[in-house]
Parts: sequence; structure tokens; C-alpha cells
Amino acid sequence: MSDEGRITRLYTNQSVTIVSSSTSATQLPSYKVWTPTPLPPDHHVYTLVGRVASEWSRFEHTLDLIICDLANIEPEKGACITAQIMGATPRFRVIITQLKHINTKESMFGSNADRKARLLCMRA
Repeated sequence: MSDEGRITRLYTNQSVTIVSSSTSATQLPSYKVWTPTPLPPDHHVYTLVGRVASEWSRFEHTLDLIICDLANIEPEKGACITAQIMGATPRFRVIITQLKHINTKESMFGSNADRKARLLCMRA
């Protein structure tokens, strides 16, 4: 069996000193710490991590485009706003709020908005 791609476990004995004031310190007994060996720079997992990051970025960009479209603003101008929104959940909340605002008179969206809001832990 090849060792390529495996993480080697390295255990080291560590002791901890707790300093409670400038004149008092307590030495705790040694314990074992698991320290993973770093992966080589050309390891295949970095390619996979890069793909995940790239796809997630594209997903969030799509949410940004939806926000801009619902707000009737150009994506270039909307980027000033959406760049301040961190993560997908706040973007979903913005989209839900925009759809509620657009469809206030249509009952079709009302029940779905409440359900989506509950899924996102928002108060409907």
C-alpha cells in the first residue's frame, strides 16, 4: 500500500504553564498533542479545495446578480452593496425581503416567504 496522500500522525509531549499573576505560575502535567504532518505543496487535495471555493464563489455571485436584478440596478453598481453582504444566508434574506416587497399584493409568494424565512431562522 502506498503512503501517498496519507497524513502521518506525530505525537509530541507538551506541558502547559498557566501564569495567573507576575509572581504565580502553575505547571500542568505533560499531555500528548496530535500534530498533522503538512501536505506537500502539489497534493491533489488542493485542486479539490480550489474547485469547491471556485464553485461557491460562482454561487454567491449568482445570488448577487439576483439581488441586483430584483432591485433594478446594474450589477456594477449593485456590487458596491452586495460586496458588504458576507455569506449566502444574508443574501437569501435580502432576496426574500426583496420578493416580499415586490409581491406584497400577490398572495402567491406570502406563504412561501414565511416558510423560507423559518428555514433561515428569521422571524416572519
